[in-house]
Amino acid sequence: MWRRKRTVVAELVSDCEVLLLSHYPQRLTSGGRTVPVWAWTSLLAHGRGTDRRNEALAVSQGDAGSGKGARARVCAELLRATGPDCSLADL
Repeated sequence: MWRRKRTVVAELVSDCEVLLLSHYPQRLTSGGRTVPVWAWTSLLAHGRGTDRRNEALAVSQGDAGSGKGARARVCAELLRATGPDCSLADL
């Protein structure tokens, strides 16, 4: 029983860490799970320049009406407004 609790706690801590590093959506998709809309905000709130730059590149590759296209546009605007090393959390 204790081993199971430690495993659950370790998974929770790992998920929190990944969320704060803005990689939670990738964790979910790599595990074949659906990414809830709120999870994408971790990229906007905690992501750094490289993360947002990669997402912003999707503007030219994605459908303008898709969620990915919208995230990409927001990331591009954030990069223009704040610079590459500022997250929304910093702002």
